[in-house]
Amino acid sequence: MHLNNRRNVTSGVIMMGLFRGNKINAGEVSMNMDFADRIKNVEALFQPKSIAVLGANNVKGTVPSDIFENLIKTEFRGVLYPVSPGEKRIGSVKAYKYVVDIEDPVDMAVIVFPSS
Repeated sequence: MHLNNRRNVTSGVIMMGLFRGNKINAGEVSMNMDFADRIKNVEALFQPKSIAVLGANNVKGTVPSDIFENLIKTEFRGVLYPVSPGEKRIGSVKAYKYVVDIEDPVDMAVIVFPSS
């Protein structure tokens, strides 16, 4: 399943996506899943067990920093993975250079980068 929500804001573009399931090929979704698998994919959107925040940083007051801090402060009980090539840690959380460096499954990715 591939869900994509794109919204323009004054500081840039926020994109959110969920990639989980059998195959994703150039934005196309494989429909080789049975109904139970499709329900699990939708559950991952509304109840993710892990979220990768791509573009997270340590610069207070920026959209990436605020999003990551808000996820930490909420009642989210899953695992957060900040992805930031230039940081070793975001706050007290280990940062990953690339999303492919995350060894565990990621249910949701929040991609936040400043506009150019």
